Amino acid sequence: LSAERVTHLRFVKYIERASESSQCNIYGCHAVRPNDDLTLLPARLVIGVALVCIMVICGLGNMLFSVALLRSKHLRNITNIFIANLAISDLLVAVVCCPFEFEYYVIRQLAWTHGPRLCASINYLRSVSLYVSTNALLAIAVDRYLVVVHPLKPRVMRPTAYIMVAVVWAVSIIIAIPAAYYARETSVPRERTETGEDRKFCMQIFPAEDELFYKSYFLFVLAVEFLGPVLTMTLCYACIAKELWFKVTHDLVTNVFTFVTTPVPFQKSFRTKSMTSIPMESGNSPTTEINMVQLHSFMAGEETF
Repeated sequence: LSAERVTHLRFVKYIERASESSQCNIYGCHAVRPNDDLTLLPARLVIGVALVCIMVICGLGNMLFSVALLRSKHLRNITNIFIANLAISDLLVAVVCCPFEFEYYVIRQLAWTHGPRLCASINYLRSVSLYVSTNALLAIAVDRYLVVVHPLKPRVMRPTAYIMVAVVWAVSIIIAIPAAYYARETSVPRERTETGEDRKFCMQIFPAEDELFYKSYFLFVLAVEFLGPVLTMTLCYACIAKELWFKVTHDLVTNVFTFVTTPVPFQKSFRTKSMTSIPMESGNSPTTEINMVQLHSFMAGEETF
């Protein structure tokens, strides 16, 4: 027997030993009898409502954002370029993947009817979208970190942003290849649909001889697409929060200290001489023009009057 046939027979035996009242999902299934429809009805309703909400809200929201970004040039900044990739990946899931999952879970009662190619395509597209979303969020966090924490350093330019977007998609497409390669449409002879046909499931099945590969693959995905991005984004946003909090606190303490330690007559003399010694442009208020400039000059010990 071939390795694929042996894997299929093991899967059939696993299904036969499973509890007949257990549930099934798109990755792996246990036996489900047609008489258990009433038991699974609440779960089907919840899943159906959730998928419809995702298709409507996520689909329309990301579509509107993409259209607005295409029509308005002033919105095409570096951050929105990364957000656009996030919107595109989520839109693909809402428009392409969710309808098939809605049919699989709610309408067909956990039976796949679209063949092995579409089974592999849906698994692959869902994995690509997941990895693109993760990598796009990581790119946004790094961009915000550079802007806030290191404002004097050169920003990410538009050509560099496009290269980063291409890398995000390329990495996601490559990492998701096993999701399509090992996706299978598998049938169980003892499980029948309402039409009397063998119930078919769409899932990822890794052969027994590839155990080392799929364990290594899942550990790699866990590290590259979960632990690494989570730790990096946590550090980036922690540094951003620290920088903003320190800046606000420092400015507040400086202003209060200056106000408390400077004598009132000197404040009036300083303000009067500052306003009379610096020429004002027409239409500008003296207070708004020189207040912060003179205060910082005074704090630095410069003679401004």
